[in-house]
Amino acid sequence: MDAEGGDVQLQRVDVTITIQGNGSSNITKYIDTVALYLGSTRLATMDASDGDKSGKEWSYRFANLTPVIKNGATGTLYVKVTPINSIGAAEAGDDVDVEIPADGIRATAADGISETYGAGYLETFSVDVAAAGGVTISEGDDNPDDATVDTDDNATTEDVTILEVNVKAKNQDITINNFPIRITTGTVVDPGKVVQTVKLMNGSKTLKSQSVSDTANGSAAGDKIALVVFNNINQDISKGDTETYSVVATLKKSNDAATYNDGETIVADTDVLAPLDAKWDIEDSNGDAVNPTGSSLGGTLTLSAEGFNVTATSTDVKGSGTSDDPAGTYTIKFRVEAGDEAVYIAPSAIDAGNAGADANGALYNAITAGAALATANYAANFVTADPVLTSTASMSGGTYKVNAGSSATFTLTLTLEPKTANGGSYSVELVGVNYADSAANALAGTVTTYNISTDNSNFETDPYFIAGGAH
Repeated sequence: MDAEGGDVQLQRVDVTITIQGNGSSNITKYIDTVALYLGSTRLATMDASDGDKSGKEWSYRFANLTPVIKNGATGTLYVKVTPINSIGAAEAGDDVDVEIPADGIRATAADGISETYGAGYLETFSVDVAAAGGVTISEGDDNPDDATVDTDDNATTEDVTILEVNVKAKNQDITINNFPIRITTGTVVDPGKVVQTVKLMNGSKTLKSQSVSDTANGSAAGDKIALVVFNNINQDISKGDTETYSVVATLKKSNDAATYNDGETIVADTDVLAPLDAKWDIEDSNGDAVNPTGSSLGGTLTLSAEGFNVTATSTDVKGSGTSDDPAGTYTIKFRVEAGDEAVYIAPSAIDAGNAGADANGALYNAITAGAALATANYAANFVTADPVLTSTASMSGGTYKVNAGSSATFTLTLTLEPKTANGGSYSVELVGVNYADSAANALAGTVTTYNISTDNSNFETDPYFIAGGAH
């Protein structure tokens, strides 16, 4: 609307809203309010039900208006409608016409004469059922990578971030009521012996803290898994927005018979598969349940009070390559890193179940048919089962010494020659490294065992078929 030859005062605007389609003729089945704007300034608002009804046409008169459009300026009028929260099935898909009819604008010019203006202005919109709310889960930017965490054998270790999760709301505003995670350990069957408590945080705010139990929330005893559910957190996320949540753990003291040894690992994750799927509780702005998609997996955190760490370098297996190969030679290379103190490792290896395991530097399992051989079966099943442990570390007191703050490469070589009746497919895995604070203690078996998860494929060779016996 242009003001020419003087200022123009707006006095009244008529609006007509017509429902098209086969739905209800009741305007409140579609919209809640009708508002009139001049530019960005709201002039007036009416309840949709206050209009005059004629069939499916509703008329609204915004009277007693006072805004002035200055001489030479252009004023733009807008009609804004607010839809109701939920559209019925009968009304879904209907079109709605909104019109300022011809001569539907009355204004007073500078000469004091009141006139009606406008050639008629029509816009149409459609109404439909809102898309259901959605939630996408993904890894946060600071989700932890694989790392070694320095623990304490005299006290708990606080504030260890084990998982970071981005949660994005789609289509509607959403509310998170319950937020589940899973904690998996490497060797200890009860994660509650490793992790004392976990807390869910949003920025610097702690939303909820929970203790960790092997059997809570339906988790089976002895499966190395703890399910933790942060209940009633009441987190609102607006449509299109993303919130970041972190899971921060307190770890129990290490190297205790009641807890865990160096080398224990923990991994935290959350996803939308069983059993976590049923433990999420999210609803959209209509109160309907929302099933999230996506996942977030934290890195593998290796726990060590001594700063001692073992990482896999390579694995290999060799034989003659013939179908009747009598023996196989398995090789596992790994790197040992010492922390603040030098460590001593006995220059020998033995199967992990052996009663004399503590006096050896490396512990291994031979695997066949998906299971580790029992100690008695090495003598019963093999003509030869000879392990050798070598290292780039210097010798000291009959042991390998890795100086404080340095590292060395170790190579475990195991030759297996099964008896004829025991031929089959075998692989070998490294499951532990024993270290001590002196050469004497390493040879005497007064050691700390760095445990390696039997699920860690980086420390296991490929399987190789050995026919066994003399050919």
